[in-house]
Amino acid sequence: MDTPRYKTIISVLNSSNEGFDEYIEMSKRISLFVETDGASEANGMMEESYVAQYTVLQDILYKQALEKKKNELC
Repeated sequence: MDTPRYKTIISVLNSSNEGFDEYIEMSKRISLFVETDGASEANGMMEESYVAQYTVLQDILYKQALEKKKNELC
């Protein structure tokens, strides 16, 4: 998942941030799902709740990363 948000999160945060490791694992699972056109998941489908959870976690971590970058500039 080479999105700008993903790149910001992984370049600023690390395993000491709550939810970071989970986010990385979720990113890998979703990337594999996309790369295999769904073949990596049972019935070729991924639960909407999983994708929603990923999105919420990404938003939280992205905000943390932006705040950390802002604080480092001050």
